[in-house]
Amino acid sequence: MGKWIEQYIRILKRDYPTKGSSIPFLRKRFSRETIRSKAKKLKIKVNKIWRRKHFKNTLDKYRVIKWADKEISILKREYPKIGIKVKRLLKKFTKAAIKQKANVLKIKRVGRNWTQMEIKKLKLSWQTKSKLDKLFPHRSLFAVYKKAQLLSLKRSRNKARRRK
Repeated sequence: MGKWIEQYIRILKRDYPTKGSSIPFLRKRFSRETIRSKAKKLKIKVNKIWRRKHFKNTLDKYRVIKWADKEISILKREYPKIGIKVKRLLKKFTKAAIKQKANVLKIKRVGRNWTQMEIKKLKLSWQTKSKLDKLFPHRSLFAVYKKAQLLSLKRSRNKARRRK
């Protein structure tokens, strides 16, 4: 980092309005933040036309996509049934945007709770080491194992007898 000598200040006053903190000569000596800070102290502003042109691509990248009424109705109708898989119907939104909008609208996924019958079936099948994916086709194996863990289910292990 260098000191601000008169030559650097002249360059800043001349180029900052059209180039912002991207002045190559000053960038070799100062950080962008230092250049911006010095320009602010000297009350030098960036030209509005340059700012719009320079930040146009950046703003497009982070633009906020508005939700149309049609998309909200699709979300309200389908999210409770299929959850995040609604992304297939709402292609222009990210999964995070869909989850956030569902949360804002207080839309929850229904039918995900375990019924008493399912819990009984899990307890019986856990000991027999049945094919869990066949018994619970609508649930992931992770969900089945997690529920078994929450129920503190243990599988009996057949210890093979050691030969002497």
